[in-house]
Amino acid sequence: MKRAAITLATLAFALAVALPVQAQTDFSGTWKLNAEKSDTGGRGGGRGGGMSGDIVVKQTAAELSVTRGEQATVYKLDGSEITITGARGNSTAKARVEGATIVIETTRAMNEMTMTTKATWAMEGGNLVITSVTATPNGDRTTKMVYDKQ
Repeated sequence: MKRAAITLATLAFALAVALPVQAQTDFSGTWKLNAEKSDTGGRGGGRGGGMSGDIVVKQTAAELSVTRGEQATVYKLDGSEITITGARGNSTAKARVEGATIVIETTRAMNEMTMTTKATWAMEGGNLVITSVTATPNGDRTTKMVYDKQ
């Protein structure tokens, strides 16, 4: 009985060491919006869509820095809340790593309502794909922005 327990413990340890650890995806780079592959949810790909043009991403194990034009935002990947100051007012965001993706949840008060967006960053075929779901009074609005690496 003791021998079986030792054998099982040794086997469990060997499997744990042998199984590959999934590495965190690194989204770093300069990315250009691919309007043809993107789905803006009917809002168009212009500045009103919020995610148009090039973005520059720098990532470490602890942070994700995203620069769009003149605005840079640094997200903490441990899920802690940050405040984002923008032209449309302040918002708060929390980012976390989920497997090979990064999920960013942003909340912004607009007039007398609160808008919440969940953006999931993923790599698909060498492209950065950001799928966002925004809860609105008229139901959820989904966008899928596809970026080509430059």
